[in-house]
Amino acid sequence: MVYQDGGCCPGSQTLNVVHDSVYGYFTGAHLQTSNKGNCTIDSCSFIANYTAGAQSQYGLYCSQDAAVKMRSSRIINYGLFGLYSYKSATNLGKTAANNGGIDDPGNNSIYTAGHADPVCEDCIAIVRSVYHVGNSSTDTLRAENNWWGASPPQAGWFSTKVDYNPWLTSNPLPKMAPPSLPEVRAEVPRSFEVRQNYPNPFNPSTTIEFSLHESSRVRISIYNVLGQVVSELANQDYAPGRYQLTWDGTDRGGQSLASGVYFYRVVAGEHAETKKMVLLR
Repeated sequence: MVYQDGGCCPGSQTLNVVHDSVYGYFTGAHLQTSNKGNCTIDSCSFIANYTAGAQSQYGLYCSQDAAVKMRSSRIINYGLFGLYSYKSATNLGKTAANNGGIDDPGNNSIYTAGHADPVCEDCIAIVRSVYHVGNSSTDTLRAENNWWGASPPQAGWFSTKVDYNPWLTSNPLPKMAPPSLPEVRAEVPRSFEVRQNYPNPFNPSTTIEFSLHESSRVRISIYNVLGQVVSELANQDYAPGRYQLTWDGTDRGGQSLASGVYFYRVVAGEHAETKKMVLLR
């Protein structure tokens, strides 16, 4: 079962890919849930192509109000977040104290570039293994009894609303590294291009696409109508290719921004382009 670039687990569905791994390059999310969808992910392995400068962005993107449960699964080598949760009921494992006296460990392996995988020494450094926005100060994503690539894991691998304690001190899943990745054939774009975001207007998130015909340092900034930078989606090197990034309407601190007109500016080497978008709450 392969989900590429926004593949969706739409409702009450279980993904059960036992002893299987999906390798590849995914410009957006490897798997994205629909709003208010219930999705159980069990014994799955999502591992991105680790080509330097062409890192896949998200392993699992949990849309607003989606309820996702993940157990005994693996997420490895993604360029922004291993798992992103937006105001959701997602859980990656619960101890008895947080689960009515029933111990329900996650037993997941979630680690990313620069953490512990020796086959990914040249990967782009990850921002977060798990990032949870939360719809209140007490909305915490439970991610207890998982392996994070090292023991103890570093607090910087998580947002403040992720409870990753206690953690596992060793990987509960066998090492799954392929002898070689399948060849990925992709046409190199002929020029620099920035497409209009979609959807537009949007709520809660929108996708920004851009193409590179040569390797470049790319910076993508979000501006308000006063010309102030409110968020930054990328500031790193990219190889030639086509890319998608998702903006969830939050500022640099992860706080939701108000409805209004915003601008995104993509700068790649000597090239730059700015486009307008509208956020509707």
